[in-house]
Amino acid sequence: MVTDILTEVSTCSLSEVSFLGALHMVHANNGIQDLISAEGGHQQDRVRGGSTSILYEMQERLGEAVRLSSPVRDIAWALDRVTVSSHDVSVSARRAIVAIPPWLSERIWWDPPLPRDRAQLIQRVPSGQIFRSTWSTTRRSGGRRD
Repeated sequence: MVTDILTEVSTCSLSEVSFLGALHMVHANNGIQDLISAEGGHQQDRVRGGSTSILYEMQERLGEAVRLSSPVRDIAWALDRVTVSSHDVSVSARRAIVAIPPWLSERIWWDPPLPRDRAQLIQRVPSGQIFRSTWSTTRRSGGRRD
């Protein structure tokens, strides 16, 4: 039973997960019960219609501004601006959310390059062992977080 649970939450074969990594995951989530519980655990709150329904709603509201089949090629970022470019369009904004698996970010040309520790993390984390991942890049300016 434990093997099945850990395989499901790791989204890969347990041969790809270190025992220490599995123990850390269980401990960091207050035990196996919290990982799998539909009541009071991590499986309790779900998005009605599935998480992709958020994307479809955004696409509907944004209309023509959504570009499909235009993978991001490069991201130029500074303290107050970010420019995201694909083969056929460039978009500038104050901020950008990069919501992709970490390994895909290696296919993007970052200008300036990502901080060394972030780049090393991306290179070293096997994709099968990630089931949820959130990351951001922060620059400090005059003691203020941007």
